[in-house]
Amino acid sequence: MNEAQKIDSDGELEGKYLSFILGGEHYLSPLSEISQAIEVKPTKTLPNTEGYFEGVFSHKGEIYGVIDLSVKFQLKPAEQAIYIFILFDYEDNRFAIKAEHARGVVKIDSEAIHKKPKIVSKIPLPFIKGMVEYDDDIYTILDLKSLLNEEAIHCFNSQKVNYK
Repeated sequence: MNEAQKIDSDGELEGKYLSFILGGEHYLSPLSEISQAIEVKPTKTLPNTEGYFEGVFSHKGEIYGVIDLSVKFQLKPAEQAIYIFILFDYEDNRFAIKAEHARGVVKIDSEAIHKKPKIVSKIPLPFIKGMVEYDDDIYTILDLKSLLNEEAIHCFNSQKVNYK
């Protein structure tokens, strides 16, 4: 992947999802919620943050907080994983999800999505938008913004000024 890769090439976002891997499982996130996928950059750890909050980094003059979902949900990373950051905005803040690697953009018919399935999952149901079968696998659609609680946002805001 290039240093910074635009997620979508034709500008049409409806029904398109970024496919990525976490803990050996397949996940999707709507392209409309993502700005870019980039190679992992070095992060600076911030004091007094949750264990899953890896730290912060600078990208194009903006400070991003990094959330490691493998830590948050106790997922075992794949051996020899090649990590990426999936960038998104939330309430005037910028965040990155650390994923094992992006598989690409897929188009999913909204009627094929099982909304809020009643399943047992390593990821709690409030963070799941739905599930879908695609390419002979089951993909979980994550709600990236729900991963952030008020405490994490406040902590990020109070600490990021120290990074600049």
